[in-house]
Amino acid sequence: MTLPKDAAQRKAIPIASGVLGYFPDAIAAVAECSQKGNEQHHPGKPLHWDRSKSTDEADALIRHFMERGTVDSDGIRHSAKTAWRALALLQKEIEAADVTDALARAGLDDTEMALTFGPLPDSDWRVKDDDKWTEWTGGECPVSGDTKVIVRLRDGDENEPCEAFAYRWNHGVGHESLCDIIAYKVVK
Repeated sequence: MTLPKDAAQRKAIPIASGVLGYFPDAIAAVAECSQKGNEQHHPGKPLHWDRSKSTDEADALIRHFMERGTVDSDGIRHSAKTAWRALALLQKEIEAADVTDALARAGLDDTEMALTFGPLPDSDWRVKDDDKWTEWTGGECPVSGDTKVIVRLRDGDENEPCEAFAYRWNHGVGHESLCDIIAYKVVK
């Protein structure tokens, strides 16, 4: 889900007053949880969500929920870890729904088949203007994490310039394939 372009529709999603204003301490605790997890898995690297280290949201959420009201050995509340896992689970659910919508927009009749059997043939998704874009087939981030890049996803979307560490550079499987980065260009 991305924010709508229409101003009235955007105002109907009150992020500051409807979430941050309600739960400022909880949001800060989840942010601290993110930072601590990044230090654990990637010491000295910029903060980013390494999805390869975060694959069992539902099970981890329940494990932390069962210990709610207590503090984990790393000093982070189990309830903050529960909230982080719930947000990760919700984010992935929304992304999967967005992919299903993208398949429908692409005119695919049997989205279940496409989701089950993985990515569409690469020839359908080739980068067109090669001189400006670097084609990407997946793997570790190809540039320094603080380098600003624009990425093109397999579903045709192009993102705004952002630091490279914020993206998932490894290619997914199955339904995640339309969210794979297929090309990037460095913002000068």
